[in-house]
Amino acid sequence: MWNLGLGIVAVLCLKSCSKGFFAATIIGTGVFFVGAGLGHLYELVVHGNTAANNAGAGMYLDIFYPFVLAALLVLYHIRRKEAGATGAAV
Repeated sequence: MWNLGLGIVAVLCLKSCSKGFFAATIIGTGVFFVGAGLGHLYELVVHGNTAANNAGAGMYLDIFYPFVLAALLVLYHIRRKEAGATGAAV
């Protein structure tokens, strides 16, 4: 159900193009993914779970994906501000 909810929010982001909506979506997604990454890390440290699905690329993606989204949001706002200053369309 998380995937369905996130998909609906993503479509609404594209439709509304509101700065606050983009930020809220990234914050919600970020909290979920960081929590999942910390869960993977807990399983690795406490229980020694070194399965590929736990201690592999998924753990790193869960932890760092929100930072990539935040960087893209900042880049979007910078480009939008530059386009507004020059009068070009984004």
